[in-house]
Amino acid sequence: MQGSFEALIGLEIHVQLRTATKAFCSCPVDSTAPPNTLTCPVCLGHPGTLPVANRTMIEHAVRLGLAVGASVNPVSTFSRKNYFYPDLPKGYQITQFHDPLCSDGRLDIESVDGGTRTIRISRIHLEEDAAKSIHAKNGVLLDLNRCGVPLLELVTEPDLRTATEARITLTSIRQLVTYLGISDGEMETGSLRCDANVSVRRCGDAVPSTWTELKNMNSPHNVETAVACEIERQVSLLRQSMVIQPQTFSWDDAADRLVPMRSKDTTSEYRYFPDPDLPPVEISPALIESLKATQPELPAARRERIMDRYHLSAYDARVLTAERSLADYYEQAASHLGRKTPEAFRTLCHWTTRELLHAFKEQSTGRDYPVPPDHLAFLVDRIVDSTLTARTAAKVFLEMIREHAHPGDILDRNDMVQISHPERIAAIVATVLDRHPDLVEKYLSGKASLRGFFIGEIMKATKGRANPLLVAQILEEKLEKRRAHP
Repeated sequence: MQGSFEALIGLEIHVQLRTATKAFCSCPVDSTAPPNTLTCPVCLGHPGTLPVANRTMIEHAVRLGLAVGASVNPVSTFSRKNYFYPDLPKGYQITQFHDPLCSDGRLDIESVDGGTRTIRISRIHLEEDAAKSIHAKNGVLLDLNRCGVPLLELVTEPDLRTATEARITLTSIRQLVTYLGISDGEMETGSLRCDANVSVRRCGDAVPSTWTELKNMNSPHNVETAVACEIERQVSLLRQSMVIQPQTFSWDDAADRLVPMRSKDTTSEYRYFPDPDLPPVEISPALIESLKATQPELPAARRERIMDRYHLSAYDARVLTAERSLADYYEQAASHLGRKTPEAFRTLCHWTTRELLHAFKEQSTGRDYPVPPDHLAFLVDRIVDSTLTARTAAKVFLEMIREHAHPGDILDRNDMVQISHPERIAAIVATVLDRHPDLVEKYLSGKASLRGFFIGEIMKATKGRANPLLVAQILEEKLEKRRAHP
């Protein structure tokens, strides 16, 4: 909402599905293969070839439909969408137009004011991906390996009103597909892409103004930024009583701006017609029930369970469940804790969502967390039972990452276990006080700030390994005894 104007935003989210083979042929799906090595006459559209629909991609789409409460249509059909771009060698794309696989779903998102907003899902349909365009200095290179890779498209109704809601909706869908295990959801590699349709109208108007389309946004942040820019552009034009042209824009991340690509295509320009080589897809009630029975736990349900089981706050549960891999890691580590107490669970959460995540983001390569779950659980146990101070635990954690070693081995090798024996600490406290009799006199005369000096000297003498609670307690006792018997 900008003054007397409001935005209408709809998203088209393309999800590359995790399957072994392509949508309509037996070519393997492998993003790491050398360019143009995974193609065949079927995915390149040679005359006389016949496509066969991939059953796994259909089941994946139904799973997402069930997750958003959509109707799974008992019969859906494939069509040919005709357009002639360099990335589509056969000149048409197999997609679903008239009869999508799923329709009429809903997604509840957290609104910016802390409440909940329901975003309607218009349709979920299947199609094949086009080639990957690689922009080089002397032209555009094409990798045809991506031709025919299974692609799911989820289309929302124009229910979003702000750029922030666009980001939240995209993030929620990404979270869903990764929890369902149907895609890795990585926008940076193109596994998940998002287009936005934006229109601005005056508040109170019944119909939207002209629609524009935004493409090539490779992160939730870029979606939010690009949509905000387009809303601002349209508002500016309307305030000047200028006409908004139906255009397609590309988002230039480096320049942080929208670049006009072409006039916006209309449905009639694609000349859809039923694909004569593919029969209708029939989804039986038995298949739907089978998929329902094997649906994994979804993010909202997992958040509630983690809060209840591990005594965590809503905020901590939300951070843990933002990524399925992080929630899996935490629960694996929790199963290895020796002390399954609320304190231990909360301490483990702290180390997982802060120290572990920070170390993971610092890694230049690799997708695995830098410390095995059972190793972190061992470290947390030593913190909870006061064997380690927080400072020492941080040192051990860094060693665990550098050396890929078990924390127990590091502790044994470096003698880093916390000193918690009262007699040993009492002897060190006495030595420090005897070393500074003049400062003891000043403390007893009322200079209470010297207490911090004594604690620092004790911790220095023990290389930070003394139990701080015991140090404070025994120091107080020793000083009071000297006050009573100077």
